[in-house]
Amino acid sequence: MKIYNNLESDFGYEKIEKDKLLQLLPNLKNSWIKIKIISNYSSQCILNELFSTEFSFKVKNVDAVSDEDFVYIYGYKEEERLILDLGTLSQSECKEGKSFHLIITKDIYWSELYISKFIPDFEVRGLLQDIVDSEENIVVTEGKTDWKHLKAALKRFQRAGIYNDLDFKFLEYETGLEEQNINLLDKKLQGNSTLKTICIYNALFKNNKKKIFIFDSDTKNILDEFSDEKGYKYLGNNVYAIVIPDPSNKSSVNGFEIENYYDDKDIKAKDKQGRRLFLSKEFKFDEDVHKYYSRKMNADRPYLIIDSDVYENLTDEAIKSKEELSNLINSKNKNIRKVKTLSKNDFAENVLKEVDGFDKLNIVEFKKIFDIIEQILIEDFYSEDKIPNNQYVISDNSVILEFNEHKELYINAKVDYKKLTSNNKTICSEIYKNEDETIEINIGNFKFGFYTIAKINFCQEINLFIINKLNDASNRIYVNFFNEKEEYVCTIEILKGESFDILGRRVLEN
Repeated sequence: MKIYNNLESDFGYEKIEKDKLLQLLPNLKNSWIKIKIISNYSSQCILNELFSTEFSFKVKNVDAVSDEDFVYIYGYKEEERLILDLGTLSQSECKEGKSFHLIITKDIYWSELYISKFIPDFEVRGLLQDIVDSEENIVVTEGKTDWKHLKAALKRFQRAGIYNDLDFKFLEYETGLEEQNINLLDKKLQGNSTLKTICIYNALFKNNKKKIFIFDSDTKNILDEFSDEKGYKYLGNNVYAIVIPDPSNKSSVNGFEIENYYDDKDIKAKDKQGRRLFLSKEFKFDEDVHKYYSRKMNADRPYLIIDSDVYENLTDEAIKSKEELSNLINSKNKNIRKVKTLSKNDFAENVLKEVDGFDKLNIVEFKKIFDIIEQILIEDFYSEDKIPNNQYVISDNSVILEFNEHKELYINAKVDYKKLTSNNKTICSEIYKNEDETIEINIGNFKFGFYTIAKINFCQEINLFIINKLNDASNRIYVNFFNEKEEYVCTIEILKGESFDILGRRVLEN
């Protein structure tokens, strides 16, 4: 009988049990992996035949279940795959949770398999090429930590039953976007300038899926170029730019970063080592004595996130200027002590991994961003490629569009969208049947009240639409919002999920 993990481990690797291997392999999802296989055949006829091969791909999915005989690692292309026969596995080793060394033996066959995560060179096929080649709707953020905050918030929202219909992936990366291309790196661009360059480049070409680029609001030229009343700007060819909206109850003429979507107390959450982030407004250089000082503070940007260059004042004397602080630092004065701060990336990792103390941060402000993404993803009605087979006008502002396999009801509403969604209020919707056989659809919330946006005579078309929607959620109801000047603002979907299941059945029963 073959004894598992009975061989000497490779340098730098530690032996792990098979069950642990099956727990760790799914972490390869969405990562680039490099695979090296060294194989050896030997028998009475062939004394020793050794060969090796190497290949790499980005992992789309990992099927690893303890009671199955095989592990399947799939890439994004049909030919990109690795299949492991667990029955032939003799030893499994791991290095830092990112690299694996596996030994496979069967009869005269001996093979060593190395699997390692890596960041690909852009010239071969890197992150920027991932954006160009994406066959899915993709969201690209300005900073390498921004997507982590959004992904963590979306995961929590979806557990609560919100945004489960959003169909997109994040571009997940660990180095600056400019580092993916030597030409961009040489230009020493800031994060927003790099993202702008990539965004405009992608808008030059026809894209089958939507590409959404999200910018911080802390740069004036970005605000001037990409801000729009509806929350996003369409650049053509399915490319969209979002400048993050201002979080509620915070005011800054110089904009915000993604971390500012958390409450200030949450931004200051401490890890197990007592490290935390700081806000620029925590520091002052004046006649008063303060505990902490930083040369990175900016009086014009009170919500600027500071994750380094923070010093603790150990005296009862005030430090009145940045120059004075620099002199104390350069002279290695013992009256100040450098504070061990939490990096923005470590903060984001703690949020993403739901580390204790970072797992219950207030994420309500992130709804503003996901509401905009939702609007963009449902904007297909305005694409030239989407032409209905039939349409039925059922009221002066409502039409049912019939496509091959589903129907969509569109309602044009002259309602103040900004007012409805101010202070992060959620738009609610309702549908019911009146005694005069008309169907009424209302939207609003409990702060501003409800507005009747459609009054439809009960007819065969609306009756069939409700029946179809109850049986298949791909039949949807959309509201096109217009402002007082009758200019288009945005489109949102209403009456989704269980709420329509209840209200729609009541309409049919009455």
